[in-house]
Amino acid sequence: MQKTRGHWKVFLLLFGIIKGVVAQDISSFSSGTLVFESVSNGQYQIEWKSDLTESDWRSDSPFQSITATQETTEVRMPLFFRVRWLNPPPFTIAGLVQYAGVTATNITNAITAHNASAGYSASTYPDAGEGIYSLSGLSNGVYQLSITVDGFFPYQEDISGANQDVTHNIELQIPILPIAPTNHHVQAGTSITLEWPNDTPANIFYVNYYMLTNGATSIKIWRGDDTCTTLTDLAPGTYRWGLRAYFGRFVNTSGTWAFVETPVGHVADWQEFTITD
Repeated sequence: MQKTRGHWKVFLLLFGIIKGVVAQDISSFSSGTLVFESVSNGQYQIEWKSDLTESDWRSDSPFQSITATQETTEVRMPLFFRVRWLNPPPFTIAGLVQYAGVTATNITNAITAHNASAGYSASTYPDAGEGIYSLSGLSNGVYQLSITVDGFFPYQEDISGANQDVTHNIELQIPILPIAPTNHHVQAGTSITLEWPNDTPANIFYVNYYMLTNGATSIKIWRGDDTCTTLTDLAPGTYRWGLRAYFGRFVNTSGTWAFVETPVGHVADWQEFTITD
């Protein structure tokens, strides 16, 4: 073992195209040697295949494990391999609770992260007046992040964490109740006006509508900044429509401006209307 600090090497038993899947960035490769720089201390498992058609990775001797320290460790490897970090440090999911792109400082409801495969849950509360939340001490895996707040849709989203902290902002959305037409409304003619309330920060609306014909659907989309739109040239039949509302604004990130559409709310269920001759 060499005494050079801060990295370890993997020597390949076979030469050729490298098909490795690794947990760390490869800083250099030459003469059949992979060098992994700045590897965190811990236990790493070497898994291998005789060829890439095999479905499962093997971890049996002599390619079983590496203990990474502050010295250089040399390990001989097969051609097809991957390196798994067995004991990574816990990570944190943190961010803001927001509505329409603005921090919601009045939210005091519990935020839960649930890892179904591990049977583990963690919960926290946003900081009072700050809208900041933090879930720490999490092991690698997929967590379902959820929060329920009166007046908003229940929020759920899967967040993956692996060996590093995750920043994730929770964007709450409200239910939008259509004004007209009423659900299952019947109207004669070839046009109908859809209307919804103007009581949100939204300035962009997407209306999806389609006709129910023999199970086939052809979705059309209207986009605009009004709180109503008139659909014309409609054939007789029954239609469904829905609405999604966004707050659009220009955002400067690292000196670059971009137009961002943040979800504000949507109609919970498809609405129906019927056009007759």
